[in-house]
Amino acid sequence: VPFELDVVLRYLRHLIETKGSAVLCVAEGAGQ
Repeated sequence: VPFELDVVLRYLRHLIETKGSAVLCVAEGAGQ
């Protein structure tokens, strides 16, 4: 599944700011 890293990071920041935490799981080779 293609994704934009800056979009993912922006969403993570939003979660941390609104909920106080976030969990991110990344598989080996993600983004290649």
